[in-house]
Amino acid sequence: MIDSLRSLPLTGTIPMVIAWALLLLTFAALIALVPSRTRTRSALFSCGISLVLTGVAVGAALRLAQTPASELRPASFAALSVGLSSVSFSVRVLVRKFFKWRSLVSLLTLIVNLAAGLLVANQSCNLYPDFDSFLPTSHYNQASAEQIPEPDQQPASISLAEWNKLRTAGMLQSANLPAKRTRVSMPVPTPHSGFQARNA
Repeated sequence: MIDSLRSLPLTGTIPMVIAWALLLLTFAALIALVPSRTRTRSALFSCGISLVLTGVAVGAALRLAQTPASELRPASFAALSVGLSSVSFSVRVLVRKFFKWRSLVSLLTLIVNLAAGLLVANQSCNLYPDFDSFLPTSHYNQASAEQIPEPDQQPASISLAEWNKLRTAGMLQSANLPAKRTRVSMPVPTPHSGFQARNA
């Protein structure tokens, strides 16, 4: 069950539709939680501030981070703008109805809204393709160079006919082969250049 959940995709058409639906539905819910007499003014103020802050973020990405304009993802900044507006709406509800039912609903809705915004941003950058990429499981064992066993004293190669016989008999898979493979890390000697390379 958990393994199947870990393989659920976070990118693609269906996750994108779900992320945008959650983002817009929770955004609309937060607007609805604001008292009706101040809703229009709050919406204009919050959306205006969020657009300014989003513009600052775009400028910072272009100028300070020196990100090429072709690398900017409009969907990520749209999600950022909606998220900032949502925070503003939630704050207005909390200020007016703190510890009331509206404040609890507002906080829960804001959490879902921000999570949906992160999913939308992930769609643009494709940093996390599935749930397993958040906390990846180890698919291999670790070993040092000293732990590598000596090679078997067997011929380095066999004929194709012999290989086919072994394959047909099911003898190619060693009984001692572990379920996980092993990754070995070791330094590479560089006596001539003296270059301090990372471990291979």
